[in-house]
Amino acid sequence: MTDRRQKLIENARFRLLELQSDNGGTPCEENPELFYPEDYESQEMQRMARKVAKAICDDCPLKQQCREFGILSNAQYGIYGGIDFFQNNKSA
Repeated sequence: MTDRRQKLIENARFRLLELQSDNGGTPCEENPELFYPEDYESQEMQRMARKVAKAICDDCPLKQQCREFGILSNAQYGIYGGIDFFQNNKSA
C-alpha cells in the first residue's frame, strides 16, 4: 500500500470518527458485533446479523461516509454503510 493511499485511509477514518462524535454517536455503536456477522458460528445467526446490521445502516446519517471508508480501506470483512465486505459471502 502506498503512503498516499494509507494517508487517505487514515484521513477517512479520522473524519468518520469525528462525524460520529459530532452526531452524538451512531446506531452501530450499540451492537457492534452485528456488523461482523462472519464471527458468528451459525449460518442462521450470520444471516440474521447481516439483515439487522443492514437495517441499522439504512437509518444511519453517516451511511455514505461509512460506506466510502469501507471501500477506500478495502475492507475484507464486516458491514460498512450497508455493504457486506465479507469476501466469501455470495449473498452480499
